Amino acid sequence: MNTPTPFALEAEDFPFLDALILQCVASTTHLQWEPGNGGFFVEAETPPLEHFIPATLVTGSGKRVKGFAAQTTGLFFPVGSYTSWHKGKPANRVQADGYEEGAKSKTQVLAVLPDGRWALLTARGLASQALMNAVSDHRYTAAYKFKAQPFYKAMTGVAGAPRQAGEAAVTPFTFVSVEDETCPVDLGEAVRARWGEVKVWLNRGNGHNGQTQTATAEAVDGSGGEGDAPPPVVPGQGEPPVLRRYKDGSDVNGKVEEQQAYDMYVAVFEGKAPQDRAALRAWYKEQASREVSQPA
Repeated sequence: MNTPTPFALEAEDFPFLDALILQCVASTTHLQWEPGNGGFFVEAETPPLEHFIPATLVTGSGKRVKGFAAQTTGLFFPVGSYTSWHKGKPANRVQADGYEEGAKSKTQVLAVLPDGRWALLTARGLASQALMNAVSDHRYTAAYKFKAQPFYKAMTGVAGAPRQAGEAAVTPFTFVSVEDETCPVDLGEAVRARWGEVKVWLNRGNGHNGQTQTATAEAVDGSGGEGDAPPPVVPGQGEPPVLRRYKDGSDVNGKVEEQQAYDMYVAVFEGKAPQDRAALRAWYKEQASREVSQPA
């Protein structure tokens, strides 16, 4: 029998405290495990999922945290997300009202796993921007192609091969939709059963400490919706191709890495394009170097 305590949190004010927390760790020096690269880390005493193996996270202050890690998240069904901006090192981070020069983004995605558990996927820096863009694309596709909530279709995340950033190696992250994996009806109903908590979680991200919400969930009562959102560009359906062009007039080349970096830059600077390829590379390198000193 649980004894009441005056220090207990109110579940309705702090929903999803029971969620599994998946951290994207880009720095190869902060995540110590057999593969040797960055990955998805969970602080736990037992493996949270079958493909997770023992690992140790070394925080910016040098604290060692035991847990498990993997190079893929496995399938998850995204329900909602929000992004906030922070400045300073981990010990004295200050949250900003929005993007500022030198600020680093943090994105959290509330999701449900195929086994019914809830999860919070957390990413900072370049991983945050990759996650933010991928969830946004997923949301638009779910709404305009399937006329459904984003958790109707699954997503997955993958930690790539480390890339050199100055003297350190940084792991890039990729997040994609898995359109052939549809959320079971009973799982969708379980999400709807906690919809009030979902809205509380989203509201905590929208207006608390300057956080900016990028909600992927529409309110049941119709108070929040997709009506003002532009339709997604779906290849092969006659829409014009995405035009990526630098300010100097040159086009972004066909390399996926450069296109992703360009999209990240445009998202951060609210639609503004970089001056040229050299400026984009310099900015991307600067962002990557921050990943080394500030683990997720």
